[in-house]
Amino acid sequence: MVELQAYTQTLNKVLVNITAAISILLIGLVIGRFLGKLTRTIVKELELEKIIEEKFRLLLKLEILSERIVKYTIYFIAVVLSTKQMGLTNKSVYIIILTILSFFVLYLLLLIKDYAYNLFLGILINKNKLREGNKIRIKDIEGVIIKRRPTEIKLVTK
Repeated sequence: MVELQAYTQTLNKVLVNITAAISILLIGLVIGRFLGKLTRTIVKELELEKIIEEKFRLLLKLEILSERIVKYTIYFIAVVLSTKQMGLTNKSVYIIILTILSFFVLYLLLLIKDYAYNLFLGILINKNKLREGNKIRIKDIEGVIIKRRPTEIKLVTK
């Protein structure tokens, strides 16, 4: 009888910890999504993308970037808190954190690679002194430049 009672107490503790960990994850998902959308709305209302584009001539999707940073940071915190709630050892938590951070660093490296490529092309575009209103011809396509940005050129073709 004593063994059954000890078993039920242990099972109750485990179930309570698992339920609490799942609750922490779900609450973290809801809060992360809400604060991410809120951040996106604030950035949109402040028109930070337009300000950065006008001052620095950079096309940054600041709304999406800020939303994702806030959202995934809160998701990350929720995962850490839920693993601690389940009673996983610090070593397990560190492995999970290291895995998540590795994916994040890989994502940043891929993002920087694309940005560096576009920046390099932007430097080439500026070096060729292509201006709005100029006529250009590339192979069989001829057009007039209507908009020039650091990383792209918009043409109107005939």
